[in-house]
Amino acid sequence: MIKKIAIILGVLLVLISFLAITANPLVGKYGIFYTDFAHNMIHLISGVALLYIIFQHEKILLITLRIFGFIYLALAVIGAITTDSAEQGNVLGFFVANGADHILHLAVGLVFVVLGTKTIRMPEENIEEEYNP
Repeated sequence: MIKKIAIILGVLLVLISFLAITANPLVGKYGIFYTDFAHNMIHLISGVALLYIIFQHEKILLITLRIFGFIYLALAVIGAITTDSAEQGNVLGFFVANGADHILHLAVGLVFVVLGTKTIRMPEENIEEEYNP
């Protein structure tokens, strides 16, 4: 189940990066979630990296989810502190985000951390084990 949710999150990150380059009311320069080129590239790289880990290095999936979670949580907190929540602002001088982005990054970060701390049931042995890198 964790792997399926992680795949969905990875695909969503990739799709969001492509959606942002089209004019739409959800994500992009004129959307609820304000993104610029660097922000979109972060989503694309995150999604591709996550999918790569899932399909090529599944044993480190849980640690990867925790790392991604802490990064997204840190970006949410830093973004909320350094930018005006009502309008878009520059986060660490690297990418632009707004209040809606900070809330979404907080939620995504929490989902990643929770998934990364779950145990994975091994069907062959019918016991719970956690992958340790």
